[in-house]
Amino acid sequence: MSLEASDLPGRLPENVVHFAGALRRAGLPVGTSETRSAVEALAATGFSHKADFHAALRAVMVTKASQLDLFDQVFALFWRDPEILEKMMHTLSPLQRGEARPPPPPEAAQRRASGRDRGAG
Repeated sequence: MSLEASDLPGRLPENVVHFAGALRRAGLPVGTSETRSAVEALAATGFSHKADFHAALRAVMVTKASQLDLFDQVFALFWRDPEILEKMMHTLSPLQRGEARPPPPPEAAQRRASGRDRGAG
């Protein structure tokens, strides 16, 4: 018997994929293999209790003890409100959003900031 994403209700498989992406952006090495295993684990174990849901995902997405705290933090944020983690990442990291660094200040502002314009004016 093969367990697939279609064995899970609603948008849960999509949300697991988004959760895997959040873990990656947070620094955990979660790839497609772990994501697929997570979906299969949920289909096999069920997810009627949050603790079981958490344990199933953690078992297949965490490979080192040093990753446990980060996983738990991302899990708590993501599954409480999936958009809150995205908003936090968006707010905290302009480069993450694909935005360019702010342009350097004009030359006069650079001179004032460095103190080279003190005698002028």
